Amino acid sequence: MHVFADASGGNVGLAISQSLILNGMLQHGMRLTAEVVNQMTSVERVLEYTKIVKERDLETHPGKYFVFSSLLTRWT
Repeated sequence: MHVFADASGGNVGLAISQSLILNGMLQHGMRLTAEVVNQMTSVERVLEYTKIVKERDLETHPGKYFVFSSLLTRWT
């Protein structure tokens, strides 16, 4: 007993091609959704960075050999 005994080859081909097109559209929609989520995450990060409290300025400069002396004290 065949359920689709009256289905022609053209109708079967049309059903297959339409299902592949629908699958491609769903994949594209998911890709766009993921891209929007990524962009919104970037926007949230930028908004958080704008709310960071600014550090106060140094009252005195560390000096000419600050980095070098710190390296020397680190290794000795």
